[in-house]
Amino acid sequence: MQLMKPVVAKLIDRANFPIEPLTLRAEDRLSDWLVRTIITNEEQIRNRRDDFVNLPEL
Repeated sequence: MQLMKPVVAKLIDRANFPIEPLTLRAEDRLSDWLVRTIITNEEQIRNRRDDFVNLPEL
């Protein structure tokens, strides 16, 4: 939920026109895309961290 407040604030700040409400289908597609993106990013972060921790000692 912390993610939504800055997104909405930036949208309001940067759009110089009223934002039309999304259809339910568009909301569903957008939320699915956002969830996949966040999960993929988190997996990449964790993999890089784990790879770094598992570096061989010199």
